[in-house]
Amino acid sequence: MDPAKQNQIMGYFIEEALEHLTTIEHGMLNLEAMLSDNEMVNEVFRAAHSIKGGAAMLGITSVQNISHRLEDYFKILKDNSNIQVDRKLQTLFLQCFDKLQELLDHLRGPFGLTQDDADAIMSDSEPLFTSLKEH
Repeated sequence: MDPAKQNQIMGYFIEEALEHLTTIEHGMLNLEAMLSDNEMVNEVFRAAHSIKGGAAMLGITSVQNISHRLEDYFKILKDNSNIQVDRKLQTLFLQCFDKLQELLDHLRGPFGLTQDDADAIMSDSEPLFTSLKEH
């Protein structure tokens, strides 16, 4: 594919992903309210799903992996309305979200998302997702 076209597609992906990040962040900041609103849970789930799909199409595996993991946890929230929200749960979700945002910030930065940056962010995210799973 022509590099100019590829850059244009990447730009569209980043623009759309940033909109989806806003949706996810809104859900994370209002986690308790989100759990009582099925439409809001579905919106956040779809936002993570859309980022995952776009990243997969473009071969950005780090973004794909983190958004996929968030999507999985949003599905758990969606399927279990009896989950109790506490500060730790909200903090863990926000910290995982921050890793996705960090990847996208690098991607749109002047140097792009290098493999070293992606590996470091993925490594940092691992304990967060483990804590989220345990919680």
